[in-house]
Amino acid sequence: TQPVQEDVKNGAVNSIIYQINQLKVEKFLADAPSLAAMGLDSPTIQVTVTLKDRTEHSLQIGKPVESKYLYARLTRSSNTIFLLKAEIAEKLKVKVSDLRASADGA
Repeated sequence: TQPVQEDVKNGAVNSIIYQINQLKVEKFLADAPSLAAMGLDSPTIQVTVTLKDRTEHSLQIGKPVESKYLYARLTRSSNTIFLLKAEIAEKLKVKVSDLRASADGA
């Protein structure tokens, strides 16, 4: 099977790419709580990028820390936990419906 081919809102996709580009690790955690405590057992945000060589890289983002940061990890380095700025990472929360172009092309 293949995904349904649909038109997307280019502005919405560009916004996601811009937000990903703005992400940077604020702090690596040497001693991290359990995955459940960090919200990484069922992340609220997951971004997966597939490169030309077909390797996938997934970023998982979990619960807030001190309201300024969110726990995060890369699935390829799942034991390395770090913090991301919440104000940037939260902008990655989009639904598929937010990306779909309407029938009139808007």
